[in-house]
Amino acid sequence: MQRRFISIRWQFSVGLVFLLTVLVVSLHLLSISRMEDQLETQLVNSNIAQQKTFLTLSEMMGDRLIEFSDIVLGEPDLDMLSTDQGKQLLLQAVDDYWAANQLIWRLESAWLFGANREQWGSWGDVSQPPPWIWLEEIMVKVDYVSRIGCAQRCVYYIGVPVNLGKQGIGALVVSLSLMDLVIALRHSHRIDVAIVTQRQATAQDQLPYLNGWNVGISSLSSKDRFLPILEETAAKVPLDRLFEGGITAVAEDNIRLSAVKISDKVAHLNDGYLILIDDISEQKAEIERFRDNSVLLSAMVMLGGLLLGLIPISHVVARTNVLAKMMPMVAEQKFEQVRALLTRRLRLYRDEFTVLESAAETLNEQLESLGHKVEKRTHQLERMAMYDELTGLPNRHLLLQTLRDDVLNIGTDYQQLAVVLIDLDEFKRINDTLGHDAGDELLKDIAQRLQRFEHLARETVFLGRFGDDEFTLLLKLQDDEQLTRQLQQIREVIREPVNLRNETLVINGSLGIALADSGQLTAEELMRQADTALYQAKSNGKNQYRFFDPVMAADAYKRLAMESELRRAVQEKEFCLFLQPQIALTGRKLVGFEALIRWRHPEKGLVFPDEFIPQLENSEHIVAVGYWTIEHSMAILQQLKLQGLPDIKIAINLTSHQFDDEKLGAFISDNLARYGLKEAQIELELTENTLIGDIDKVLTQMQELRKRGVSLAIDDFGTGYSSLEYLRRLPVNILKIDRSFVMDLDNDETDRQLVQTILAMAKNMHMDVVAEGIEKHSHIDFLAERGCGYGQGYFICRPIDELQLMIAIDKHLIDGRWLG
Repeated sequence: MQRRFISIRWQFSVGLVFLLTVLVVSLHLLSISRMEDQLETQLVNSNIAQQKTFLTLSEMMGDRLIEFSDIVLGEPDLDMLSTDQGKQLLLQAVDDYWAANQLIWRLESAWLFGANREQWGSWGDVSQPPPWIWLEEIMVKVDYVSRIGCAQRCVYYIGVPVNLGKQGIGALVVSLSLMDLVIALRHSHRIDVAIVTQRQATAQDQLPYLNGWNVGISSLSSKDRFLPILEETAAKVPLDRLFEGGITAVAEDNIRLSAVKISDKVAHLNDGYLILIDDISEQKAEIERFRDNSVLLSAMVMLGGLLLGLIPISHVVARTNVLAKMMPMVAEQKFEQVRALLTRRLRLYRDEFTVLESAAETLNEQLESLGHKVEKRTHQLERMAMYDELTGLPNRHLLLQTLRDDVLNIGTDYQQLAVVLIDLDEFKRINDTLGHDAGDELLKDIAQRLQRFEHLARETVFLGRFGDDEFTLLLKLQDDEQLTRQLQQIREVIREPVNLRNETLVINGSLGIALADSGQLTAEELMRQADTALYQAKSNGKNQYRFFDPVMAADAYKRLAMESELRRAVQEKEFCLFLQPQIALTGRKLVGFEALIRWRHPEKGLVFPDEFIPQLENSEHIVAVGYWTIEHSMAILQQLKLQGLPDIKIAINLTSHQFDDEKLGAFISDNLARYGLKEAQIELELTENTLIGDIDKVLTQMQELRKRGVSLAIDDFGTGYSSLEYLRRLPVNILKIDRSFVMDLDNDETDRQLVQTILAMAKNMHMDVVAEGIEKHSHIDFLAERGCGYGQGYFICRPIDELQLMIAIDKHLIDGRWLG
C-alpha cells in the first residue's frame, strides 16, 4: 500500500507546534502549581499566626483577671480572715468592687470559695460555675490557674488562691467572656471567628447547632453569611479535617476553614473549639488573572516560534526536493542527467546539504563504474552458484532445476527419463589413506571421464555433481535397450584404472536409478527414489546398480522408524550388556569377559547388534552409546571386585567414531578412578578397518591409550585390509582371530593354515591371541597345541545377560576355572 506523502515543512511545523505546546503548557502548569503551593503555604503560616494571636490574647485576658483579683484581695489580715467577721469583710470587699468595676473590667462572673470548697458567695452570671477539680488544683498548687471552659458558651476562668489563715486555702474564681478575644482576633487578622462547643443538641437550644460535627455555636461573626457555609461543610466533612492545616468550605471554594481546640471536657463542661474562617477570594482571583495572562503569552510565544522555524525549513525543503529528484535517476542509471542536475551553484558557505550533494556526485560516479563491474561479474557469479568449484560440473541447484524442466518434457522429446545417482565405493578409505588431495584428484578424474561419456551421448545426457563423492546423470531415453547400454558404459567408465600417488587403483561405483515415464513425479521425488535405490545397492555389497521399487521405500521408512526408536532407546536407557567369558585354553582359567551390547526393546524384546548397530553407527548417538558401554562395563567390574574377583578384565568393542574422539582417554581414566579399578582390567577392541587411515593420527591415539595402562586388541583379525607391516607399527597387545576362521577348523585346511600363520606371527610380535567362535572341544585342542593362549565361543559359554551374571559365576566358576 502506498503511503501518503507529508512534506517535511508540515512535519516540522507540527513537531514544532507540539514541542512548543508541551513546553509552554508545562511552564504554565508549573507556574500555576507553584502559585497554588505558595498560597497553601501562606494560608498554613497565616493559620499558625492566628493561633499564636489567640494564645497571646488569652494570656492578656488572664493577666487582666489576675490584676482584678489582686486589687480585690489586697493585703489580707490572715488572723482576721480565719474568723467569721473576716469572712464577711472579704465578701463585702468583693461585692463592693464588683458593683463598681464589673463593666470597666468587662467581667462576666465571680465566685468565692472557702477552704473546704464551700461556696461563700457569687456575683454576675453564675450559670456556668467552675469545676471542682479546678478548685482542688488551685488550693493544692496555691497558685493561679487559668482555663477556658465551655458549656452552652465558652468563658475564660482565672482562679486565685486565698489564704484564709488557720482555715487553710480558699479560692476566688473570676470569668470573662471570650467576645473581646474574638473581636480582637478578627480585627488583627481580618478573619471571621466562630466558637463552638461539643455537646448534644436539645430542644431548649437557643443557639445554632451543627449536626455533622455535634457542636453548638456559642458565637459567630458575620452569622448571616457564614452559618449556611458551616452547616453544609459540617454535613459533608469531618471536624478532624479542620485540624490538619485547614480545608476549603464545601459551599464556597473561596472560604478556608481551620480549627483550634480551646477547652477539654471536664465535669459539666464540654470540649470547645475556635473555628477560623478566612476569605481567600483575592488570592484566588490573583491566580486566575495570572492564568489568563499566561495563556495569552503562551499563544504569542508559540506563534512567534512557528514563524521563526518555518523560514529556515523552507530552504531545507527546497534543497531536499532537488536531491529527491536526483536519487531515482541514480537508481535508473541516468548518470549523465544526474551530472547535469548537480552543476554546482556558487555559495558563500558550506553546509550539510553541500556535503550531501558532493557525496551524491561521488556516489553517481562510483555507481556508474560499479555498474560496468557488476555486469562483468554477474556471469561469473551465476556460474559459481550453479557449478561445482572442484570439477566444474553443474551442482545440486542446477541439477534440480534441469530435472524439473526435463520432467515436463517426458513424452514429447523422449519417452522416459532416468535419474542415475552414482556413489564411489571406498572413497573414504582412499581419502584417509592417501589424503584429501588425492581424493580431489580422483573426483576430477571421474568427472572428466563422465564428461566424455556425456559428450558422446550428445543431448540425451546431463551430468552433474550432487555432493561429496556422488555424481548424477539425467538420461533421456527412447527405449529400455538404450538404458541398459548406457548403464553398462557408465560402469565401464568408472572402472577405468586411475593413477594416484604413484599407485594404480581400480574404482568401483554403486548406482541408484529412478525412472519416470510421465510428469507425475516431481524432481525432488525422483532424486529421493534414486537415493533410496543407491542405499540399497551399497547395502547389498556395493559395485552394483539397483532400480527403485516401492519395497525400497518401505525399507527406507523402516530405517527412519528405527532411527526414531534408537533415539528413544538412548533417552530411556534401553540398552544392556551380555558378557561372554574368555578363558585360558590350557587349564580353563577365567581371565575376563567380552561386553556385547543388546537392546531390550519394549515391544520386540531382545534385539541383537547386527539389527541396529549399522544404523546406530550412522547416527549422532553412537559416541554416547559407546561411552555408556565403557562406564557400564566398569560398573560390572566393580560388582565382580566386591564378589571377590578383583583381577577379571572386560573387553569392550570401540567404533571408529569412539576411537577418533579426543575425550576417550580422559573418560577412561576418570571412570577407572571413580570405580576403583586397575588399568589392566580394561581391554579395548578395534577392527582393522577402524585403524586404517592417517597412520600418524592412529598411532598418537593408540599411544595415548597405552600410556593410560589399558590393553589394545585388534578384533576380527584377518578380515580387514591392513598389511602386516602396518600392524607391526601399532602398539597392540592382543590379536583376536575372527570366528569365520575358527568355526570350520575340523574340515577346512585353508583355515587351519591361516590360523597357524596368525599364531606364528603373533608369537614373533610378542602378542597374546584370543580365538573367537570356539564351538567344539577339538577347536580348543587344535588352538592350544599351536600356542593360542585364550578363547571364547558357544562351546565355552554363550553370552550371559548382565542380570544373570552373578548366578552364572556361582554355577560355573569353580576354583577360578570356568566349567560348562
